[in-house]
Amino acid sequence: MSDQSSGDIIVNYAKSRGYKYFTSTDAKQFVVAPVDRISKKKIVYFKVNDIVFVAFDSYTVKAGSTNIFCGVYTTLDRNSYQDTYIIKREFVTRLFTINKVKTGNSYIDKKLIVSASGKSGKPIGIRERDADMFLDIHRQFAPLKIRAYKDWLNDIKEFNSKFTLGLEINRWILDFKELDSFIEKGSELIKSIKKRN
Repeated sequence: MSDQSSGDIIVNYAKSRGYKYFTSTDAKQFVVAPVDRISKKKIVYFKVNDIVFVAFDSYTVKAGSTNIFCGVYTTLDRNSYQDTYIIKREFVTRLFTINKVKTGNSYIDKKLIVSASGKSGKPIGIRERDADMFLDIHRQFAPLKIRAYKDWLNDIKEFNSKFTLGLEINRWILDFKELDSFIEKGSELIKSIKKRN
């Protein structure tokens, strides 16, 4: 059994593919010394052309909460969108999703749920082709969401105070072949959505 941490595995993946990677610590091992005793964060990220892969893990002692996800991200040129997330339409998601908006496209509205919040702007838009690509990726990587938020990844310089568009899953993908597939398919989807917005 390997004593590599999840962060070490992601770093080794980046090295094996020739990507320049960054972590939330300068130490060789992926051990994060907490700045304070209240919260801890682990972040590994690397660029693949114009897309950034991010693996994020945080734990807050006081709240007893964790936030774990990884995904592929880019920035949108404009900041005039509402914070938006898009998920697969399922029975449970229909019941518990708030701030649902209709896209005006019955094909997309039957397959996906779009949730948007904010006082101004509009939600990001997707096409039927994007919806099909999302559902295809969702078959391999679930639960999956498209996220478009301002100030979402402020811990990473490239995204600080920018509107971020990403495809995200609430776990770290640690298998190299799965990472290849997720990054390739996810990058294609994110680039397609970015073109439309």
